[in-house]
Amino acid sequence: ASNTTVKLFVEEFTKEYEIKDLQKFLLNSAYRANEKVVNMFNGRKIGTTLVATIIKNKLLHWISIGDSRIYLYRKGELLKLNEEHTYEKTLNNMYENREIRIDDIMEHPKKDFLTSYIGYEEFHEIDYSKNPIPINKDDSLILMSDGIYKSLTEIELKQIIKRRISTEKKCDLVTEVIEKKGIYNQDNMTIIIIEKV
Repeated sequence: ASNTTVKLFVEEFTKEYEIKDLQKFLLNSAYRANEKVVNMFNGRKIGTTLVATIIKNKLLHWISIGDSRIYLYRKGELLKLNEEHTYEKTLNNMYENREIRIDDIMEHPKKDFLTSYIGYEEFHEIDYSKNPIPINKDDSLILMSDGIYKSLTEIELKQIIKRRISTEKKCDLVTEVIEKKGIYNQDNMTIIIIEKV
C-alpha cells in the first residue's frame, strides 16, 4: 500500500505539465492513491498513512492522512503542523463534552486505531495546509511515522536535529537511538529530514 501510494505521487509529480494549484494536486493525488489501494486489496483492511510536502518559491504545502507527523523545526523549536487521525481524537471530544473521564482515554484499547488512512473505503479525514507556510533559510522540515515520535522524546529529537551533520546521518542517528532502547513491539520507523530549503 505504501509503495503504491509513493509511486503514484511520484508519477503524478513528474508528469510533464506544470502543477498550477499545489494544494489541489496533493488532495487529488491522495484520493487517487486511496482508490487505487482500495481496489488493489478488494476492500481488505490494508493501507498506509501518508504525509507529503511540496516546497515551491519558499512556500510549504502539505497533506496528511493517518497518524504520521510533519514538524517544522524553527529556531530550536519543533512545531507540529498536522493532526493525527486516530480514535483518541474522538475520545478527546467525548471528554470535552463530559461524556467520559480522562482515565477512559488513557485506558481505551482502541485509542490508537486509525480513523483515516490510504486504503480505507470510508476515507474522509484529510489534514492539509489551508494556506502555504513561508519557509525561512534556517528552517528544517521533518516527516516521521509513529514509530519515531512514540519512541523518541521531542528533546531527544531536537538534540539530533541541531547537530552539525548531514541529514542522512541525522536520520540514521534517530533510528540508532531508538534501536538502542530495545522497545518491545517497536513500530516501523520512517523519517525524512529536509534542510536548507
